[in-house]
Amino acid sequence: SLLSNLLTMTTKPLNCFLLFCREYRTIFAVTNPELNNAEVTSLLAKNWRTLDPKIKNMYKLRAKKNFKIYKQQFPMKKRELSKQEKMTFSFKLHSLTPIVKKTTVSKPSLKSQEIEQQSFKFVNSS
Repeated sequence: SLLSNLLTMTTKPLNCFLLFCREYRTIFAVTNPELNNAEVTSLLAKNWRTLDPKIKNMYKLRAKKNFKIYKQQFPMKKRELSKQEKMTFSFKLHSLTPIVKKTTVSKPSLKSQEIEQQSFKFVNSS
């Protein structure tokens, strides 16, 4: 049954759109034999976008239920990083706040001018 298959799977369950695709791909492919797989997927996506919200909500609820069961079965399962993700550095943009207190001086010192000129810096987020 679907529930027993779901309980034994080790990959993340399908989202609502993929559940819809699984159900209708064969029908769309058979009724449109001239279309390749990518074109069938485009047709599925077009139909998904125009699908009645009540029907779409049924798929959303099924996906949510499947994911809840999955999380109960595999609470500690974490996604592994791909080779490319392991090799890539990610950076965040942080604004600098001036360390020097502003005083009422007629001419700013050289140090405070340098701080004002350098308004952003990149920091490794790892």
